[in-house]
Amino acid sequence: MTVESNGENWLVFSESSMPGWVATIDGKEVSIYDTNYIFQTILVPDGEHKIIFEYKDIIGLKLEEYLGK
Repeated sequence: MTVESNGENWLVFSESSMPGWVATIDGKEVSIYDTNYIFQTILVPDGEHKIIFEYKDIIGLKLEEYLGK
């Protein structure tokens, strides 16, 4: 998604906060914080930014690593 923020603001992503989620702002990985014990939140700096939330299957990644793929 593309967002425009007037100053630093929190963006709440209403998806379960589980291991495997990665968030990037303009291609740079950022920290994901838990909100209300279940949702994900990132801190968005001032300006217009491209934000991506992506789920990476931890088990699949570990299996590929183990099998050498």
